Amino acid sequence: MVTGNHMSIVGLNLKQINDKVKDEQDIYHEMDKDIVVEEDVWIGNHVILLSGVVIGRGSEVGAGSVVRGTG
Repeated sequence: MVTGNHMSIVGLNLKQINDKVKDEQDIYHEMDKDIVVEEDVWIGNHVILLSGVVIGRGSEVGAGSVVRGTG
């Protein structure tokens, strides 16, 4: 995996609070999903990967992109 500067991986922010509050705010448990980046992937500058994303082999993610899972 090759990444540009300032890549962000987002998804663990609700794990820092207790389970009761997390269950109220994240009823579908979207924040618990893994981020998977396969081989030969190029990720540009300032990219944000949200929970549940799978970036397939040989993919290119352009600079400034926000990539979110589709469900």
